[in-house]
Amino acid sequence: MRRIVFTKHAEAMMVKRGLSKESVINVLEAPSKRYLDTRSGYLIAIKNQDNTAIVVVYDLVEEHIEVVTAFKVSEVDRLIRSRVSKRYWVEIDENTIR
Repeated sequence: MRRIVFTKHAEAMMVKRGLSKESVINVLEAPSKRYLDTRSGYLIAIKNQDNTAIVVVYDLVEEHIEVVTAFKVSEVDRLIRSRVSKRYWVEIDENTIR
């Protein structure tokens, strides 16, 4: 896996939202689903965890992964349905991003 770099914004939001770097890295290494945000061009990795999910927004920059932000969501299916139906997100597989 590529080296992972966290933006200052991502680090601040992770502290505010109670997310560790390890949990975000875990999502990036083994996501349940991946999406492309068609508006921003960022990639989205989602991993279900207990009764919530962690969503990581990131970009591929040269030789590393740059985490833009991360957050927890309780109704992940609702979030995904909403974004996909509006065509804001398109599901991708892992081979698409290598």
